[in-house]
Amino acid sequence: MKKLVSTNPAKNYEVVGSVNVSTLQKIKKKVKEANDAKLAWKELGVKKRIQMLQPIYQEFNNRKKEIAELTSKEIGTPVHNVLEDLNWDEEYFVILPKARRSTPLSRFIVTREACWSKNKK
Repeated sequence: MKKLVSTNPAKNYEVVGSVNVSTLQKIKKKVKEANDAKLAWKELGVKKRIQMLQPIYQEFNNRKKEIAELTSKEIGTPVHNVLEDLNWDEEYFVILPKARRSTPLSRFIVTREACWSKNKK
């Protein structure tokens, strides 16, 4: 079976890890399953989806440093840069659940600079 290899470009492409490459048949099956799940997810409603995402948010926070270190190895950038990106991504867990359905999503999409300058005050 073919392998997809992840390397660290900052360390002369040292191997970070690898995974098996799926067959076309398996990929098609997974895409169908994902589409079926998308319909079920939609039917849950916003409140239930937010409730279900809370444990993922907690795990994300608990493992942020670990995620940052692995991402840093895979893309060859300093860990502190990845942590900044993860902190930015975390804002979606905090901001979006507070959004009302009638409020346009674009109101909550702000530039990174505006978000960070607001948080540093």
